[in-house]
Amino acid sequence: MIENQDAFYLLAEVAIAIAGFAGVASAFGGREKQYRDAELLRIRGLFELSALVLIGCFGIAVVHASGMSKQQAISLVSLTLVLAYGMVVFDVPLKAIKLYRNGESTVTVGALATAFSVYVIGLPLLAANMFVMREEWPLILVMSLSILQSIWSFYRLVTRGN
Repeated sequence: MIENQDAFYLLAEVAIAIAGFAGVASAFGGREKQYRDAELLRIRGLFELSALVLIGCFGIAVVHASGMSKQQAISLVSLTLVLAYGMVVFDVPLKAIKLYRNGESTVTVGALATAFSVYVIGLPLLAANMFVMREEWPLILVMSLSILQSIWSFYRLVTRGN
């Protein structure tokens, strides 16, 4: 049985709130509708990270309702997240590096490294969780890092930092 179900519900609520606020800020930001490539990439990354958190939280809810053992449930959700994060890492982070190299973004190398930390820390941790640990805390940690990265992206979007 999943012990920290409330933490997963909270993560899902925060992910939805961040995506919702970003959508409202993007639509009603009081500026022209022309976004630079860096801003579009930031919006997409924010929504992708929020979606990844929701995938994990909904996965926990589904496997909990199915009656699977805790270890099976955590392994299945960890596998799903490894695949999902693995697909996303080839989208926004790699395109952000390209924008940086082309001089189209003022994001620092440190900010890029911080953004990659979600994947550098998260993917191996989720893989280990899938096969060895089978604990809830790695899922909570990776999803929390994703939410923090989304908040940072939202801040950069609202402050119009390129």
